[in-house]
Amino acid sequence: MWIAAAAFALASPGATAPDDSSAVALQWEAPAACPDVAALHGELQRYVSADAQRGDRPLRVHALVREDAGRFVLDLELDAEGVAERCEVLASATALVIAVLLDPAGVVERVEPSPPPVEPPIATAAPVTPTPVTTPTAAPKRRRSLQAILRVAALGGTGVLPRFGAGFTAAAGIRGRLFRAELVATGMLPQRARAEGEDAGARVDAWTIGPRGCVVPEVRTVELPVCTGLDAGQIRARGFGLQTALRPVAPWVAIPLSASVLWAPAAASRRFAFGPGVEAWVATTRPRFGIDDLGPLYRAARAGIRAWVTVELRLP
Repeated sequence: MWIAAAAFALASPGATAPDDSSAVALQWEAPAACPDVAALHGELQRYVSADAQRGDRPLRVHALVREDAGRFVLDLELDAEGVAERCEVLASATALVIAVLLDPAGVVERVEPSPPPVEPPIATAAPVTPTPVTTPTAAPKRRRSLQAILRVAALGGTGVLPRFGAGFTAAAGIRGRLFRAELVATGMLPQRARAEGEDAGARVDAWTIGPRGCVVPEVRTVELPVCTGLDAGQIRARGFGLQTALRPVAPWVAIPLSASVLWAPAAASRRFAFGPGVEAWVATTRPRFGIDDLGPLYRAARAGIRAWVTVELRLP
């Protein structure tokens, strides 16, 4: 072990001066250009601990450095006794001393730990968040808040004229979500009312116009309007089979209540609607018609009912 320590120390230049407290007796002779004794001991401490330098086995070293043709030549004499528990250690120490003598610079380069290479910092780019690619889709069509409506219907009803009769309805208005408002005009086709036992009488017809307000529950493409309002108009009579022309007219007012079913096909973009409906009404007036000398012809009922099938256009 001491031979190895001395070899490490002498692998680098130093100075000579024995230390009384040290187990190394060092004699160093070197030109002025070589390191001094303090530098030599500093190099020794790089390889051997302070406790090892104070061992109980003396190590005598004589080192002579001389210049030869611009280079330095070392003559080294060692007087030491190496002791180890394993012979392999002594073999390694002997090989190290021989290697130092053959190639001191190479041994130092191998023994000294080289500083770890400084790796250049790896430039890392900030993570790029991929932009999600979205496939353009057609925006759902928004249902308009208000639409104009035009509606026509064929109907049949009782109570206004002498018998069950046919008629028509035309309406215009606006509709929104869950409601509608309309102005409705209705006409009943003429019917004949004859005096009992006579070939004379009157042709009777009627017309009304009035507002409607409706609430409209929806079930998908089916609407269920429930409406009420006011009907006001006239019942008119035209005499026939008489020597004198008669054209009596009487006002007629009623309060209707209706319910209907409207189907608006999605294929038609809900521009059209179809469906049946039914309406009951209660009249506030009951006109009576008759002919002098022939007696009464008929009187309008207090209440009645009518039904229809309608077609509706919605704009836009």
